[in-house]
Amino acid sequence: MRPGKKLLVLDIDYTLFDHRSTAETGAELMRPYLHEFLTASYKHYDLVIWSATSMKWIVEKMKLLGVSSHPDYKITFYLDSLAMITVETHKYGVIEVKPLGVVWGKYDHYTQHNTIMFDDLRRNFLMNPQNGLKIRAFRQAHVNRTTDRELLRLAAYLEDIATEEDISSLNHGKWEHYRKDGYN
Repeated sequence: MRPGKKLLVLDIDYTLFDHRSTAETGAELMRPYLHEFLTASYKHYDLVIWSATSMKWIVEKMKLLGVSSHPDYKITFYLDSLAMITVETHKYGVIEVKPLGVVWGKYDHYTQHNTIMFDDLRRNFLMNPQNGLKIRAFRQAHVNRTTDRELLRLAAYLEDIATEEDISSLNHGKWEHYRKDGYN
């Protein structure tokens, strides 16, 4: 934890990594510009990885992608499926979600006002919708890796909102319109 930094919580599967396609190396399945995105985000945000899988697989994937040993940024901590809770909803039925209150209750520095979560599944931030940004899923890495620029665009958005006093007051569903000229 670094005093004065906001918190960026990131999912892995289909957010940072295409976990269903086959490849010879992790780099082939890594979302384009991942390291550039994490490096840029690290200037203003502490980085947390939260995946609905086991800690063993989180650690393995972060090694495979070169995230856990990158010299330009550090991951503050990992959260796995054990930090998720089960809720019942009319829309989705019984599901597991990622309640940010788990983080806020443990670390006073992080609050709803300085936390944003990126996930390809909107239901994962059902408990904290004002802090969630639904990222476009990164699938079919072999086909899409030459054109996917989502992380570059989101890095620019995070840079733009870094000075906001309360990022939970922003409409992250319309993040592409935060800048008048958009994020190309």
